[in-house]
Amino acid sequence: MSNQVIVSILIFVVYLNISRASHDLVSVSESRRNPSIFETHLNESKINILSLSVVNNMPSGSGEVTMICSFDNGKSHNLESGKPFTFLSNFDTKKCELNWESHHLLFFLYDRDQEGGLAHQKVYWSVKKDGLYHSWDNRSFDKKGNWDTENFDKKGNWDN
Repeated sequence: MSNQVIVSILIFVVYLNISRASHDLVSVSESRRNPSIFETHLNESKINILSLSVVNNMPSGSGEVTMICSFDNGKSHNLESGKPFTFLSNFDTKKCELNWESHHLLFFLYDRDQEGGLAHQKVYWSVKKDGLYHSWDNRSFDKKGNWDTENFDKKGNWDN
């Protein structure tokens, strides 16, 4: 093959790649102007990434709220008032414990069966003085737990 033919083929291959990339760039550019387009593409993607967010919505001066999760090797996270603690994860079941003063609350931060399978890639939790609230849209929340010690033993284990 002559050098001219090889160069022509390379130019054609580069052109095809640029054409495909420019389509992707338009999508990214459009997503900045219209974020819902990005959300649509993200939700239709084959990528299974779960976004979890827990926010301390306790009244000012309520004291420290900490969260310890089974998947995080017992590391304690201080939930700052009004600031979401957010992270990306897989879709494995995740148990957590919330502690506030002498109160405890054990819950499933994520459980595929309770969340409707893989239908929801974003899960939001709100910690309040009267309990724990859950949402998929970060707007409408349902109460899922109360502060108590009924299902909690002193070792931090599940009774049932």
